[in-house]
Amino acid sequence: MATSWNITLNDTSPVFTYYPYYDGFGTGNGWQIWYSETGYNTVPANPGVGISAHITSLPGANVTLSFYGTGIELHGTANCTFDITVDGIFSSSLSSPGDVLYSNQALSEGTHSLTLTAHPASGQQLAFENAVIYIDQPIPQMASYSNTNTTFLNYTGNWSAGTDAHVPGGTFHFTETLGSSVSTTFGGSSAVVAQGIVNWGNWQYTVVRI
Repeated sequence: MATSWNITLNDTSPVFTYYPYYDGFGTGNGWQIWYSETGYNTVPANPGVGISAHITSLPGANVTLSFYGTGIELHGTANCTFDITVDGIFSSSLSSPGDVLYSNQALSEGTHSLTLTAHPASGQQLAFENAVIYIDQPIPQMASYSNTNTTFLNYTGNWSAGTDAHVPGGTFHFTETLGSSVSTTFGGSSAVVAQGIVNWGNWQYTVVRI
């Protein structure tokens, strides 16, 4: 019998698609990222400190996720109603008095699509913090590599190293040069995650898998 396990996807993960945009200025215009220690960002590309949440006061703002699993929970808070659509099945005018916006542990194992749509009235808002994905499969093994590991990572272009106590290991690499890249080669894996700052003020990037 397979072991049941779960993975938590933070609201800042690129697996989420936000409408009308990922992060900007003002919750009434769309989504804005809030941090438990530093609040809303007031300077572009500010990394923020603490637990994050995407907050919106815009009616019709939504977040979409495609995932593989047997169950899902959405965590956050809302003083407004919202809709949930899972695999085309629509549930309207939902509300949550606690920190679990939605939970469904009875999905068939496979790929699913979920959309959360906020319907705040004046003075209301919805805050989305994370999604917990459940799956009945053997627990995977994980290996992690620091951005300073130039044996595993190949940097091209113009990169600089910075330090920040809130970054795992304390060191990060950044570039302001168009076309700079970092690459690696690996095999025998079922998933890969590249971590970095992606909030308001940082520029666009592409990921190529060969």
